[in-house]
Amino acid sequence: MAISSEIQALANLIRLVTREELLPRHGRLHASQIHQHADGSLFTEADLRSEARLTAGARIIWPSIIATGEEEITADPSLLTRMAHKQDLIVFDPIDGTGAFKRGEDTYGVMGAYIKNGQTLAGIIYTPGHAQLQADGSYLPEKDILIMAERGNGCYINGKRVSLSGRPTDIKTAQIAFACRNQDKAYESILANGVSGYMTRNNASHDYERLLSGASDATFYSEGLTPTGLGKCPPWDHAAGALAVQEAGGIVALPYGTQGQPYTPLLCHYQLLVCANPDLFQSVLQHVRTRAPALCTSRHIPAVLPGTPSP
Repeated sequence: MAISSEIQALANLIRLVTREELLPRHGRLHASQIHQHADGSLFTEADLRSEARLTAGARIIWPSIIATGEEEITADPSLLTRMAHKQDLIVFDPIDGTGAFKRGEDTYGVMGAYIKNGQTLAGIIYTPGHAQLQADGSYLPEKDILIMAERGNGCYINGKRVSLSGRPTDIKTAQIAFACRNQDKAYESILANGVSGYMTRNNASHDYERLLSGASDATFYSEGLTPTGLGKCPPWDHAAGALAVQEAGGIVALPYGTQGQPYTPLLCHYQLLVCANPDLFQSVLQHVRTRAPALCTSRHIPAVLPGTPSP
């Protein structure tokens, strides 16, 4: 496997923190351990403990790096702006799918993206699966999936290189999830109507896992905006997955213009189209443009970091 030793060390850190901080708390949180940010989003003591250990561990692997995560940024949205002049940044999602984690469901994950000079260089997605704590403190065998991607070195699932070649090139034969939420929720039924391969979306970590493993071929995100006007497709949800899909031969772009516009991890986008190949991207883009043209028109989104292009 061509992934560098540092990225493999980061993957080992994510697995360790998941085992020690998340699995024992999965579905076992008390009400006093569950909180809300000012914007209404859910977070728990497990999110905070996971993020603290991930960021501390990342600084051991790369002593000069800036490491942060969803909970720290959500509590202080100016944090990324203050990091604008830092060359090396790691952003974690300590629990992707906090609601599912709280309820004891399996559809949660942990993600980390290494961003250098505004470009994602590496991404990790870890979904622990059906690990269950036993009375003796041990765990049943894990059905876990570890996705690692590094720019120029490919994408791997549990050590096996991934290629998206041979996937459907037309929406008529593809498996596709339309992920419309918040202000754009009503568009999902419009887009899904009559699409034989329509499937409901999941949390982002599992959306990317499904696409890379062959269970789906495309996901269209239209997630709406936060109260402060930022899009709800932030870097901690998509930077790692976007790189993984691109390294496997797929395409991730914003659904604007005839060819789409490049994805950048330094903006909180509110729409994103993820496809297994460029032909399918064009097919899905035409479908969205025909049924919901408003979703193919860029709205102004404030930059998370200064100096980045508007979507």
